[in-house]
Amino acid sequence: MPIAHRLTPSNKLATTPHVRIYHHGHTFRLAKGDTHIAVFHGTVIEQHRHLIIRDHLPSGPIVEGPQIPITVIRTSPGHHWADIASLYSIIKQWEAVRSAI
Repeated sequence: MPIAHRLTPSNKLATTPHVRIYHHGHTFRLAKGDTHIAVFHGTVIEQHRHLIIRDHLPSGPIVEGPQIPITVIRTSPGHHWADIASLYSIIKQWEAVRSAI
């Protein structure tokens, strides 16, 4: 049986805690309650930015407003949305598989 796919839409991000990682030309976004990480090409900011812990945006254009992910990455069951180290590890695994293709 397929696993339910939960991905917070762009228009709900202003009221949903979430994290973003900008890495190697992609934006990775995981919101509280999501089962998948949204992946966008380039630097994407869908809603207002309120709390920035560390921000190193690449040079180049920044896309603002609602966007459609180019793909999604499933998180492991029980993954906490704010676990940055684990999220970064998932991203690195995705990039390794992608670069091997």
